[in-house]
Amino acid sequence: MELALGLVLLLYGLSDILFRFLGLGAYARGSRREPKVALTFDDGPSETTEALLALLKAHGVKATFFLTGERAKKRPDLVEKIREAGHQIEDHGQIHQAWKLLLPWVEWRHMAENPARYYRPPHGLHTPFTRPFARILGKRVALWDLESKDWLDLPPEALAERLLYYLRPGKRGPPPRRPGEDPGASKAGPPQDAGAGLPAGHPRRALPYTPRASSSPDQGPSGVQRAV
Repeated sequence: MELALGLVLLLYGLSDILFRFLGLGAYARGSRREPKVALTFDDGPSETTEALLALLKAHGVKATFFLTGERAKKRPDLVEKIREAGHQIEDHGQIHQAWKLLLPWVEWRHMAENPARYYRPPHGLHTPFTRPFARILGKRVALWDLESKDWLDLPPEALAERLLYYLRPGKRGPPPRRPGEDPGASKAGPPQDAGAGLPAGHPRRALPYTPRASSSPDQGPSGVQRAV
């Protein structure tokens, strides 16, 4: 019994290390040759969504919003506003309590509820079933490679400075968010409303840039900012 439990725990641990932290087989970064980054926002829509949409519109930027099913059902009006603004909408699952997904039947319902091309697990959590379920459902897992660390008790200026320091072409992740915001934007890459994602690569000074709208459904999550 103890051996079986140990093997199960080992399998879950290895799955999370290989597929979340190392990002094997996931859509987590773009081309390093082009001066572009993708903005993504998770766990929306929320009371901050409209302000975020206005900010993106002011800068001519498109982004990818990974929406949570239970939130989307409560605010279909905000989902429609995101769509009307021309942003990409993808799946963040039905709930945002990652620990509940350790049960495979709960994870299946969580992933199967909302149709989408891309799926971002809550907090990036992977179980041994996440990738097989995604394949069966015809979804590709989308992670991130730059995270805003927006849960830290730091002023927005400090969070922005950190993101710019680590930013380089191909980054994918969400920008900083506050409690209750759409976290999608907090993980560089396909999400919106808040910060950015997976362990970043080597730190580099960011090039000065101005946001320009650019997206292609065939190239993964949208929300590209072009450096100048």
